[in-house]
Amino acid sequence: MEIYNKLFKQLNPEDLLLTGNKRLIPFLHKAYVQYQQTQKKPVWSTLKLFTVTHWLETLWEKQFIEQTGFCLRLLNKSQECLIWKTIIQQSAYSFLDTAHTARNAQQAWQLLQQAQLDYQTTHFKQSNETETWQAWATHFVSFCQSHNTIDLSSALNHLILLFSERILKPPPRIFLIGFNEINPQYKKLLKILEEQHCEICHYMPAYSNTKRQRLCLSDKETEYHSMALWSYQCWQQGKKNIACVIPNLVEQRTHLLNIFTEVFTELAPNDRHALPFNMAAGHPLIEFDLIQTAMQILGLQDINSFTQINPLLRSPYLGGSQQEQTARAHMDITLRCSAENRLSLDQLLRFSRQQACPLLNDLITQLIPLVKKYPPHFLAKPSFWSEYFAKKLNALAWPGERLLISSEFQLLERWSKLLTELAGLDFILGDISHAQALQQLQELMANTLFQSKTLHEPPIQILGLLDSAGIYFDAVWVMGLDDRTWPAVATPNPFIPYLLQRTHQIPYASSEREYYFASLLMKRLID
Repeated sequence: MEIYNKLFKQLNPEDLLLTGNKRLIPFLHKAYVQYQQTQKKPVWSTLKLFTVTHWLETLWEKQFIEQTGFCLRLLNKSQECLIWKTIIQQSAYSFLDTAHTARNAQQAWQLLQQAQLDYQTTHFKQSNETETWQAWATHFVSFCQSHNTIDLSSALNHLILLFSERILKPPPRIFLIGFNEINPQYKKLLKILEEQHCEICHYMPAYSNTKRQRLCLSDKETEYHSMALWSYQCWQQGKKNIACVIPNLVEQRTHLLNIFTEVFTELAPNDRHALPFNMAAGHPLIEFDLIQTAMQILGLQDINSFTQINPLLRSPYLGGSQQEQTARAHMDITLRCSAENRLSLDQLLRFSRQQACPLLNDLITQLIPLVKKYPPHFLAKPSFWSEYFAKKLNALAWPGERLLISSEFQLLERWSKLLTELAGLDFILGDISHAQALQQLQELMANTLFQSKTLHEPPIQILGLLDSAGIYFDAVWVMGLDDRTWPAVATPNPFIPYLLQRTHQIPYASSEREYYFASLLMKRLID
């Protein structure tokens, strides 16, 4: 933690700290508090610390609220991707995976903005793919203009103009921390800020000399177990900041979690405390039981299959589940033995009455009018369906009456944001059916990873390569540095001319570019 004391010592209250690494923010706040405590200060000013993206979004929203005539609303990632998807669906081409194509199209737009390249040049006439994307991009710009919206990559170009015209005033000094590299768009912003007499400081903490060791293992599975054993030994030795850094962490998350849990449980079977490790990659939102129950409720129609009804009878997230646990279990058994494959809500209501489940009976009674109120062909805006979904969940008293744990409260908060995101799609989707709204909610969930926050960070952090930038560790294991994994395989964007990508060293474009970026990361990790 002391590696940032030199920075904290020279900070002024007006100074701004920017990082490209979201995980670095809680680390810096904790280090700052410890530094101030060692200085015996009873009170101190709060750090002005943000990711670059958050700072830019805050600047834009401030302008949107305060300046008359500043009418462009900032798109969130979901809205931006959906606009691309809608444009692609309306084009003359059909794709097996429109969502994947939309993500590639969106990435192409962002990469060109970051490289400060014009999408309207003749370079894009070289192939059918790039020319088609150019037409999509023209429609994207036209759609945003007609709806007074703007994506973040384009908004940054506007903010650069506002700084250059002195409409926006920069802070006196900005410290950049934990950046692996700075793209041309950010460089242009920083140059403009310096011209406005803002001092830009690239802060690199000084690490003490470290002992390095290279270990050759037979296969990946052996390395997983060896890394888990090593982290356990470091923890037993009293080290408080231990990192396991893994390329492609998201793909390996579940398997890694199982191995670490198995190793730590086996080595410390009598330890009743929480496991001392945390994994940076989150789980898809739909994998959590609380959210699965919500989606099962929202999927209920007047007539439902037994496979839709059965999980709800056994769910702890339905109202009255604790008081009627035994009665609902008996009802479940009865339905399995006697009911048909499909059940109407009215039939379910009668069964709940017969099986002595009065609380469930009351809930179904509240639900039936809501379900029957709108026929399948009824169309409405996503914001209407968002409110309707909330009422439907409330009718069955979701998430139940039992006391929720911290992670479940955080899931509820994330779910609420998801419904808000759905409500924000009115200007893109227009009037849609209940089934279409539910499908859109599922797509939003598919792109949402969730990881619960804890009050105290455990000593062992399992991180991706980019997550570790700027953070100090007592011990680090970097795994998977074999010729098939590192440097990463080049994945040039299919909608940007390849020669343009190579010439301007656009990220992911070539093996040379990936080698260069891998060298930057390794230099940061081992120097």
